[in-house]
Amino acid sequence: MTMNNLTKLLISSLLCLFSSLASAQVNTNRMMQVGRNALYFEDYVLSIQYFNRVINVKPYLPEPYYYRAIAKYYLDDLDGCIADCDVALGINPFLIDAYNLRGISKLRQDHASDARDDFSTGLKYEPDNVNLLLNCGIAEINLKNYDDAIAAVDKALKYDRNNTAAILYRGIAIVERGDTALAMAEFERAAKINKYSPDAHAYIGMLAYQTRDFKRALEEFNTLNSLRPMDPAVLVNRAITRYNLDDWRGCLEDLNEALRIDPKNKMALMNRGMLRQTSGDLNNAAEDFSRLLALDPSDDIALMNRASVYVQTSEYSNAMRDLNIIIAKHPDFGPAYAQRALVKRALGDSKGAEVDYMTAMNFEQERVKKGLDNAARADRGEKTNSDDEKIKSRSKGDQDLKKYNQLVVVSDFEDHDEKLAHEDMDKIRGRVQDRDIAIDLEPVFSLSFFAADTLLPNARYFRQSVQDFNALHVTPQQLVVSNRDFSTASVSAAVFDQIALATREIESRPSDPNLYLWRGSLYQAVMNYNLAIADYGAALDRDPHNVNALLCRAATRYKMVETIREMESVSTSEMSMHSGLQDEVRIMDYDLIRQDLDALIKLEPDNEFALYDLALVDCAVKKFDDAHALLDKALVINPLFAEAYYNRGIIRLHLGDSAAGSADLSKAGELGMFKAYNVLKRRRNSSKQE
Repeated sequence: MTMNNLTKLLISSLLCLFSSLASAQVNTNRMMQVGRNALYFEDYVLSIQYFNRVINVKPYLPEPYYYRAIAKYYLDDLDGCIADCDVALGINPFLIDAYNLRGISKLRQDHASDARDDFSTGLKYEPDNVNLLLNCGIAEINLKNYDDAIAAVDKALKYDRNNTAAILYRGIAIVERGDTALAMAEFERAAKINKYSPDAHAYIGMLAYQTRDFKRALEEFNTLNSLRPMDPAVLVNRAITRYNLDDWRGCLEDLNEALRIDPKNKMALMNRGMLRQTSGDLNNAAEDFSRLLALDPSDDIALMNRASVYVQTSEYSNAMRDLNIIIAKHPDFGPAYAQRALVKRALGDSKGAEVDYMTAMNFEQERVKKGLDNAARADRGEKTNSDDEKIKSRSKGDQDLKKYNQLVVVSDFEDHDEKLAHEDMDKIRGRVQDRDIAIDLEPVFSLSFFAADTLLPNARYFRQSVQDFNALHVTPQQLVVSNRDFSTASVSAAVFDQIALATREIESRPSDPNLYLWRGSLYQAVMNYNLAIADYGAALDRDPHNVNALLCRAATRYKMVETIREMESVSTSEMSMHSGLQDEVRIMDYDLIRQDLDALIKLEPDNEFALYDLALVDCAVKKFDDAHALLDKALVINPLFAEAYYNRGIIRLHLGDSAAGSADLSKAGELGMFKAYNVLKRRRNSSKQE
């Protein structure tokens, strides 16, 4: 069962509880209704902002924490979801669905025992809750307690005997227990109840494949493809089934279609590369393995396959490079030595080839000896390692290098709590964590007349010095604190008109520092950093205590240095000859930025934006502990400073404090920074791969 369908099953009752859980609040707080509507329409980040408003006014209500937990769950912020469920249950320990949601989140974090505790607690209050019983069964499957899983699912079937999900999970537990015939009967029973159930056909097809009934498997995968026409996993499984039926053309067509839908699908790339290699299309095979390695440089199976292709195409230098990496990481892998022996012999290194050949033979003799041992064990009726290798394919999660020449099949019996369906991402507009967003620190704060606004209902940041400036009515627009600017193209015409106006005002009143601050901000908006810095300097010459000018000059200098750094990242070799001098100049620039910010903080010790910007300077020179301390201070001053939470989260992850970093990113997301959810998801996926 895919995670998307599992999620719909497990949380199907959550959103249905809106009217019963919070009906008392609908009439008293419209924000709850708007938040629930946003949640229903999958605007998860927006819904969190509305629930935040309710919590700020009425922190004693459990419902907004619970609804916010649902939004965080769909954003893959599992820690944040659990934390909100904790608060909701602390206020109301009888909020059954909060136990359910918290348990599901723990299950996805591989904490099956803790998840089971939550489901069991909920069942104490509602023994007939089918969702809780099903989830208990899933937890028991993850804990390999298959009899207990079947017992939990059987209880659910007493209350809903035609529940196809319950029947399917009963079948999964039976599969894991080893009775494939009985499991097939369960899956067929589910398909009979609901012939349009994709999961029923997926399980039947997978079990038929595993029992080598490839014709039946193909029939089920054909049906499944009609139900899920845009699912690459279905196409990959059908491709491998066709391969086993000697339909190589159909196999290749399915793999091509899977990659058309998802060009980064690793299983499709691996299988197509191996199929192309087998059919003699070696150049394209090498390209597929190279694409796969670009997606995942640690994929040693792809590396070994590419090396074998390079040997076949006589690209011996490339083959040697790949094989050296494999042998360095896997010094006991005989086939790599055998391949390298061929390469060394072709390159004229007869002695080296002989050494590698003998090493490969020694490993082969060990393998043969183990094979004889397995044969003897088989004669005694004992299970052998080879019993699991009858079908020359491996599961998605099997990274055994010895199986480098086996096709990859998607097993629907693995990771019951973690399988994600492939859907049209345009339809999941609320799942911002799935978008491809660069992970970097948030930029510096400055003052601007052209700050980009946000769709989120956040109040703009406030500084009294900025309000005092606006009260003078020096400029046509209001000055705001922001680290977001409109693109230069969208504001350039208006900016240049205002620069001309500001220049005329300066000519008439050359002693007014605020006019120079005005024109400097305009120059900054069009990225004319040198003239902006000159105007901020003129403002400070006339008013050395002008905190607005100090912040702007520091931020502009920082942007200028960062722009130069970006240009240098693509510099020519001629420019790199002067890198030492450039580094020295850059350090001097950072010192100038620090001087302005130190002066500002001396004048306004509670200026969180100066502390934040100074933390970015420390990050630029690798002083991450100092940056962390500065952001701590900024967050004490302003506990709702989303960008400070985000940057501190990134720094904490960099420093190895994963739990604290995730908590900061969760808080940043809660305060409206949706990109934090993308970072959380990437970190979670990365930790699972490790």
